[in-house]
Amino acid sequence: MGFVERHPIAIRWVLAGPLAFILTVLSLAALPHLLPVGSGGINHLVYPTIFIPITWSALIVWPVMTERLLRCLAIYIGLIGLSIAIVVFALM
Repeated sequence: MGFVERHPIAIRWVLAGPLAFILTVLSLAALPHLLPVGSGGINHLVYPTIFIPITWSALIVWPVMTERLLRCLAIYIGLIGLSIAIVVFALM
């Protein structure tokens, strides 16, 4: 029996709290690099700003509702890594 199975409430709290916030901020930083350049010469900054409340609410509700915390944790870690990679490669 692993740590996640022994402490599900603590894992849910971490996933729905700090990790959801970190992932939301990282997705806010990564989304302008994924969208095409706008007609004004800048990336679309409005779309990430609009989608952040939707993303944040989904990232908070999912760990609270799911029974598979390991899958949720793995997807969160993967999304954090993907967002970091997008930002790093965009800045290079």
